[in-house]
Amino acid sequence: MRAATRLSFRVRLALVGAAALVLRVVYTLAWRGNDAPEGDGVYFYGQARAVADGIGFIDPILYQVFDLKLQAAHHPPLYVVYLAAMSEVVGTSPQSLRLATCLLGAATVVVIGLVGRRVAGERAGLLAALVAAVYPHLWANDPLLLSEPLYALMIGLVLLSAYRLWDDPRPREAVLLGLVLGLATLTRAEALLLFAILAVPLVLLRKGIDRAGRAVLVVIVLATGSFVMAPWVVHNLTRFNQPVTLSYGLAGVLTQANCDRTYEGEYLGYWHPECSFLDETIGPSARQCMRQPARCAEIYGEQFGDESDAAKLGQELGVEYIRDHRGRLPVVVSARVGRMWGLFRPGQQVRIDAVGEGRPLWVSRLALITFYELVAVGAVGLWLLRRRGVPILPLASMAVLVTVVAAVAIPVTRYRTPVEVALAVLAGVVADQCLTWWRRRRPGRRRAPGSSGRTGGPGERERSTGPVSEATRA
Repeated sequence: MRAATRLSFRVRLALVGAAALVLRVVYTLAWRGNDAPEGDGVYFYGQARAVADGIGFIDPILYQVFDLKLQAAHHPPLYVVYLAAMSEVVGTSPQSLRLATCLLGAATVVVIGLVGRRVAGERAGLLAALVAAVYPHLWANDPLLLSEPLYALMIGLVLLSAYRLWDDPRPREAVLLGLVLGLATLTRAEALLLFAILAVPLVLLRKGIDRAGRAVLVVIVLATGSFVMAPWVVHNLTRFNQPVTLSYGLAGVLTQANCDRTYEGEYLGYWHPECSFLDETIGPSARQCMRQPARCAEIYGEQFGDESDAAKLGQELGVEYIRDHRGRLPVVVSARVGRMWGLFRPGQQVRIDAVGEGRPLWVSRLALITFYELVAVGAVGLWLLRRRGVPILPLASMAVLVTVVAAVAIPVTRYRTPVEVALAVLAGVVADQCLTWWRRRRPGRRRAPGSSGRTGGPGERERSTGPVSEATRA
């Protein structure tokens, strides 16, 4: 009977994942098709083509325009590697690789369902997967050839692994958490913070383990994550003039997010291309670069034979501006965080997403509305889980991560991806509880076994007697 229940859950979850894939494919073909990539998608697509051709991790824009093979690490490599590998299977056209990215979105839906089952049972897992399947913030990025769909999948796996480690604090589960944290960091560098704000506190708060046991688990997580990231870090340290570990993307962020245009006025708390450090180094202004990108690329290639030197200069200019305008930091940081959470100039953010990120305006508007709704629902979900004794640290840590990223860097909406994943899980928890309340209020109806959604799959324990209820509520 139990095996049949599990099989039924897997089949239903697979059906939800298949429906999510269909939605993403239809949207991708209808909106983007085989159009050329835009924005950061140009970088990911072009570098993936270069890697697939055996040229390596070079700056794809300079290579395409002037055949300049400059080593580059604007972003961590995992999504580029995925696109390069998939290009051998589905082809190299933008449309083919967009459809390959849709597979990541569908896989994310399935993983979110597994996380939901882990924290609240099978029905909650299915409901969480349904929310993830239709939530605009989890499908709007799939056609853009950006790393966020892969990042969402990695964040889902991080959550699943974190709850597995909490339920079963053994070295095997610590290895798994370290592995997926390492992969998440190789997708977006800010995921490195999750070692500090998720992994270590999770182990330290778990009761039933002595100090030595906790220390061993922490070391295993950190060592495994370091092992996963080491090849890329070593590769970077051996190919640039300046020390580069995961990426040097922060250099561009520091200059474009810290300048007169972003410390006051219309773009307060955001970033602006006119703040590029190119103005200070190679002559042409950012506005001229936007009109004549080929000429800027040529001058850039002549000025810097190594992009890490340019990145170092950009970082120094950004830090210098911050130091000279430290009195404005509280206002600017507040605006950044407000933008990230849809509290400061949300209408402008919607327009920026539509123009700068390549989303349809209606999608950006729908995404903002549903985000507000899920934030309210998610708060209730955290309350429900805490009442049940389920640790909320893994889910809440995503909000901390995103807030830190906004405060330090720039509040681009897609950088909120970790929170979007957590909100889908929490929405499933709340929907499951609402169904339970509704069924209990129906007169003359007996609750079917497992209808509360608590008879989850492998590793699920009775909340009243298991270690989750006995341990400290993280």
